Amino acid sequence: MSIGALLVIRRNGTNGSRLPLLNTSCLIGRSEECDVRVQLPNVSQNQCRIDVQPNGQILLTNLSKVNPTFLNGNKVLESASVGHNDVFTVSDRLFRWEYSSTSPYYEADRCTSLVNGVFMSSSAETQSSINNGVNTKEVSPSEQSPERKKRQIGRAHV
Repeated sequence: MSIGALLVIRRNGTNGSRLPLLNTSCLIGRSEECDVRVQLPNVSQNQCRIDVQPNGQILLTNLSKVNPTFLNGNKVLESASVGHNDVFTVSDRLFRWEYSSTSPYYEADRCTSLVNGVFMSSSAETQSSINNGVNTKEVSPSEQSPERKKRQIGRAHV
């Protein structure tokens, strides 16, 4: 059962690939061992990590000392709780977190929309500028390391 999913946000603000989180952790960065790879020079090997807490809430942890990770336009210094439809940025790539509809943290009335190139969240006055958007490519199981195949986390190159 999926805890929720990362949605890659395209350049034009529409939803791109949906990457379901099936385990309790998802590593994002440039390294081949990352679950979501962002292959840009200003992204750290291990940029950030999404962890599921014992209570089911999502925590975003910045792992880079030089390249910032942003949550709803605010720099994540160490870790931050992630709400339904929160947007986080790795370099110029945008992702939106969506809890599964069965999660106690799912908020059906909380929506994020694109207004004049800026993401607006109805519940937290969230704003995050669109820079260059996102292009995605799903990674086939044959391209995954054996350890990652076992973990069954959606992987993508962005």
